[in-house]
Amino acid sequence: MTKDPVCGNGPAMSSLKERLNRAQNTSMKLFGIMEAIDFLDNESACAGGKTVLIGVATEMAHSLNIELDSVNFPEVVE
Repeated sequence: MTKDPVCGNGPAMSSLKERLNRAQNTSMKLFGIMEAIDFLDNESACAGGKTVLIGVATEMAHSLNIELDSVNFPEVVE
């Protein structure tokens, strides 16, 4: 984690907002994939596609976890 404080309207705050925006976009996509997996599971359909989607969802969840790791966030001062 960087120890440099961040001004509420400085470049580091912009970077933090961009990081959170990317994370939110990823979480929306991940939610859609999870809905598709649930549907395929309930219909007992497309086992191969379901397996691929589970792999994609796992990778996305791991990336999201790294993206949201607060250790990588700048310190924000108000």
